[in-house]
Amino acid sequence: MPNTADYITSFALLQNLGIESISSVKEMTLNFPKDKVLDLLKCSLFSQSCLTNLFLEKKPNLQMSRFLYGSFENSGGIQINLKLFIRKADAKILFAVGGKDFADMLLSFLTFPLGGVVRKLGGTSHLGSIDGLYKSVADLDENIHFNSKDAKNKLFDPDLLPFFKLTNQILPMLNLNLPYYCYHEDETIVHLQYSIEIQSLNTGCGFKEMLPINPESPAEGFVHEPEMYVATDDLVLAPFSLSSSLKLLNRLNTVLGDVKEKVITIGFKECLSLLNASLTSTSALNNGLGHLLKEVQTGEMRTVPVKIQLKARTLIRSKR
Repeated sequence: MPNTADYITSFALLQNLGIESISSVKEMTLNFPKDKVLDLLKCSLFSQSCLTNLFLEKKPNLQMSRFLYGSFENSGGIQINLKLFIRKADAKILFAVGGKDFADMLLSFLTFPLGGVVRKLGGTSHLGSIDGLYKSVADLDENIHFNSKDAKNKLFDPDLLPFFKLTNQILPMLNLNLPYYCYHEDETIVHLQYSIEIQSLNTGCGFKEMLPINPESPAEGFVHEPEMYVATDDLVLAPFSLSSSLKLLNRLNTVLGDVKEKVITIGFKECLSLLNASLTSTSALNNGLGHLLKEVQTGEMRTVPVKIQLKARTLIRSKR
């Protein structure tokens, strides 16, 4: 809350916190050294009472995170094919196998600005105290409390830096006017490199644009293709091989006969669901994609009453 002379707002805040008597409130002045800043960040990611836990040194009440599958905004263009390996006994997803696009999508989670993630999740990431912090940015007046509208947008809806461009883009890309590297077509000038402004490209001075590309990594994304990659339920990513999959099954105490495969195609909404699940649980595949399996099972169950009803009608007609 901004530091203003609006005492009515201050009293309303105390009442909302369940405080009826001023005598039950005391004011404390605390030191806040630099090393506490990192502790505050850590605490804000898993606790909904991070100030109490940090400054009063009370251990947080750690509860198992609840993952709620939300109805996210849809965005076309993302189609990623996966093969899920599911244990028949409990219908649990053991691991998923996909190509470069799948691996790049998971690794791109590490590049996202936190404000952009909460924005895409509709302000409900269930990530400690972050949702409250994000809501406070939304509620503050950009004309009064921020240096500019752009300053607020950088926190409320930040874009991804252009160096992390992918084919399957989840967050929007920041449009930066980066410098152009050019060379001059002149036989008398050798081994000279120029960095000029964008406007200079249209002056007809003989400069031509260069695209500096790392010869060791000319493609976009993070991993090589056409390799296949396997991701466990807690999103441990590794190159896929038959031996690695057998080791995984052995570690999960699962025999081959108890495993079934399912090929699915995920889009933008499922990618967001995986992102949300990865932030709030250690069972990202099951929490993020498990609803797809339930939808199939529900659809199969719904066909049963129809068959029974048709048989009942046949019997009634035959009696007549």
